Amino acid sequence: MKVKNMPMTKEKFNKAGNLIGFWIYTAQNLLNSSNFLKANDSSVLFMKGQECLDEKEESFRNFLSVSRMLRGMAFECFLKAVLIKKTKIKITDGEIEKNQHNQHDLVKMAEDAEIKLNKLEKESLKILTSDIVLGRYPILKKYTKYANLPQIPNVKPKVKGRYWNDELEEESIKLLKRIKVELA
Repeated sequence: MKVKNMPMTKEKFNKAGNLIGFWIYTAQNLLNSSNFLKANDSSVLFMKGQECLDEKEESFRNFLSVSRMLRGMAFECFLKAVLIKKTKIKITDGEIEKNQHNQHDLVKMAEDAEIKLNKLEKESLKILTSDIVLGRYPILKKYTKYANLPQIPNVKPKVKGRYWNDELEEESIKLLKRIKVELA
């Protein structure tokens, strides 16, 4: 049996962009990838007393910054799904109308989605926002974009990486569970 390719019309394209299931699917894939990288990061394994690879291989296994970037992107997709569900945003031609939420500001997205945040949840979202923006390239296009990033709290890291610790990790997991409830 031959499968016929159905042309994607602009109407179908716009409809697809507003289906929360697509956003949730992508978010979950990003989160799963983040968790895989974190579980296989040599610095995490070393801190848990597990054997690491030799030095040459270990240099390729410091995945925490990429893991957190993917975690931040997962939060962004989950939050955009909530915003779409609550009709706070609309996707047209692949972009959010009126340029809302185009700076990856996870705190603003959560607040606009009417998700109450405690202090640690806000801190974790600020760091994940920074990880999304800074994790993709070694430097931003313009200084003004860097200067306008949310201020990162001065938290001493317990885990290798920028300003992240176990407490913020736990808070982000609790928050993620609350966001998923919003989508149920």
